[in-house]
Amino acid sequence: MTLKRLKKYTAWIALLMSGLTVLASLASCSDTLYHEDHDHADAGIVSTPEDAIDYNLTFEGTTCLADRGGAVAKDGDNIIIIKSGVYRLTGEYTGRLQVSVADTEHVTLIMDELTIQSPDSAALYVQNAGCVFVEVPEGKTSTLSDAATYVYDVPGETKPNACIYAADDITFRGAGTLVVNANYNNGIGCNNDIVMKSGKVTVNAVNNAVKGEGSVTVTDTAKLDILRADDGIKSDGISEGEGVILINGQAEISVVCADDAIQALTSVTVSETARIYYRCEGNLVNCDGKSNVADGTFIPKGFD
Repeated sequence: MTLKRLKKYTAWIALLMSGLTVLASLASCSDTLYHEDHDHADAGIVSTPEDAIDYNLTFEGTTCLADRGGAVAKDGDNIIIIKSGVYRLTGEYTGRLQVSVADTEHVTLIMDELTIQSPDSAALYVQNAGCVFVEVPEGKTSTLSDAATYVYDVPGETKPNACIYAADDITFRGAGTLVVNANYNNGIGCNNDIVMKSGKVTVNAVNNAVKGEGSVTVTDTAKLDILRADDGIKSDGISEGEGVILINGQAEISVVCADDAIQALTSVTVSETARIYYRCEGNLVNCDGKSNVADGTFIPKGFD
């Protein structure tokens, strides 16, 4: 073989291998590409398109019917999501919904007129995941309520300790309304970061309404309505980069609480475009670190 032909042959082989690599990459990422493109920290989307739904779960009483197998498991009153993907959930369930997937995997929960009443624990427990998205479609309302007393499998356990509790990042979005009734402790609790990007979240809580140890961000067009709580929004993580609250974009918050409206260990930032309507008996902002609150963002809330 001449040198010219050898070079041509080598180039052709390289091109072929490159094409095969691209095809293999597309095939292996086809099930996860949608989720990775809408990462927890990115602008993301408001509503998930219909063709992106992987599983439909229909709840009735203490039962759950899945249109495809292999995605959920049942442990007593707990329905456990064990596979990444986009889930649409409808119906009424008496029990706990749990997410337990790999650290690198994302799960989207589209709560389409879903009602969960947990008899002895949290309503939603994200035990393990890379990030979980909670989404309520436009024009729909979903309601999650926990128990007044929790029963733990292992004596001495303290988590979950909120109606919605996530050990990993959790993001709320959509164009509908999510109602959270916390009868035991916190409304929404997270060991890492909580992000609210769109839709409306209404919280009734006996303790903190929203507590993210890493951070709490209310941004874009999100609306947060805290009807009852001790502290409103709280972030008290002590590790580097934790204990942060950020409220910006066109976010709108209404808070009625017995103590502080906003409490953070490291920093509180409220941009001039956000609005916080308050009626609280404690401080508007309680922060040991830096506070950067734009003028006019806090507006007293009258008695209804």
